[in-house]
Amino acid sequence: MRPNPHRGTGRRSGYRTAGVIAAALSLLAGLVVATALAAAAASALLSQGRPATASSVENASFPASNAVDGNTGTRWSSAFSDPQWLQVDLGSSASITQVVLQWETAYARSFQIQTSPDGAAWTSIFSTSTGAGGTQTLNVTGTGRYVRMLGTVRATQYGYSLWEFQVFGTAGGSGCGTANAALNHPATASSLENAGFPASAAVDGSTGTRWSSAFSDPQWLQVDLGSSQAICQVSLDWEAAYARSFQIQTSPDGTAWTSIFSTSTGTGGIQVLNVTGTGRYIRMLGTVRATQYGYSLWELSVFTSSGGGNTVSVTNPGSQNSTAGTAVSLQIHATDSASGQTLAYSAAGLPAGLSISSSSGLITGTPTTAGTSSPTVTARDTTGASGPRSAGPWPPAAAAAQPSRTRRTSGRTSSSSTRACPAPASSPRWTRSSTPRS
Repeated sequence: MRPNPHRGTGRRSGYRTAGVIAAALSLLAGLVVATALAAAAASALLSQGRPATASSVENASFPASNAVDGNTGTRWSSAFSDPQWLQVDLGSSASITQVVLQWETAYARSFQIQTSPDGAAWTSIFSTSTGAGGTQTLNVTGTGRYVRMLGTVRATQYGYSLWEFQVFGTAGGSGCGTANAALNHPATASSLENAGFPASAAVDGSTGTRWSSAFSDPQWLQVDLGSSQAICQVSLDWEAAYARSFQIQTSPDGTAWTSIFSTSTGTGGIQVLNVTGTGRYIRMLGTVRATQYGYSLWELSVFTSSGGGNTVSVTNPGSQNSTAGTAVSLQIHATDSASGQTLAYSAAGLPAGLSISSSSGLITGTPTTAGTSSPTVTARDTTGASGPRSAGPWPPAAAAAQPSRTRRTSGRTSSSSTRACPAPASSPRWTRSSTPRS
């Protein structure tokens, strides 16, 4: 049995040193690949978080799912024999344009990339007998619901082992956009752990802020996209408190819900779900927690297919501070997924004495009285697509600074009934500081 390299035990010490170097080089190469892929808006990562199976595993520590979990510190490893395969179910037929293999030291000298409509009949779209290991980026052309790596000749006396197996392409033959339709849109939740973890923190584009629920089942988080959208992908960036069982649901009105994804084997981490559904509202409904804590998301991202309508996003303001009797001048900014659109701005619930210009989005005036309001700023284009964004609470009084949050990546202490959480500020600031992900 081959030891796990991350536990520091000795499986061929010199070979492992080379493996560590190779892994580091693979990670660097992976970053270069990711940068190049960001420019290819037509292709989306289709395999991450999808069901994966394999011909064998070295042991239970190296399951097939490790190769599609988005984590370059976990891997699939096969038995020490030929042939072996790893396959992923994309959920529906897709046009495949690229496959990225991030090999551990045990790589394939000869292998094929194959596609299948049913997981039984396979077509080869790539073949080599001179595999080099490391990170291999293969530009391919093929169609299928299932994609697999079929290894026929090993490069070492060990098996086949992949840190990541990534499949890029277009789901269902139509483009899935790259703009996050949920960004800065109004979000609500069934509950909060406390005021320091609001629903809005899961759609603010910051991976240093998060929503966290009460410690009970069920719980939900939902976002209003502003208009009906054709939804093709949902990305969930879980904190340590994740869902074992959950659904992704859509609704035209926030009342009647339709499930477009369901699982009872949630893995936490970053889950990228390729889905098909339509609605103005979308929510994560958690039914079984994976820990004794609640549900907590750093980010909930929603992506829509081309032809699903324009996406308008207000990129600020967020929460505000001001002082009664002191003039305010605040420029609202918004973006539209369609070019050539003219945006009209409006605001509801501004503090007394303030108003917004419908053409420029400039908020001006002098707050007249102290108090707390919860205004919403909306930008709307000529097609009717709109992007609302909460600008509150907005207290016209001096406010204390919110402390920086630290992203938690480690486990929680189960022996205590309480956990250390960042203290909520008395009133949020305009710019919420965040701590980079570890």
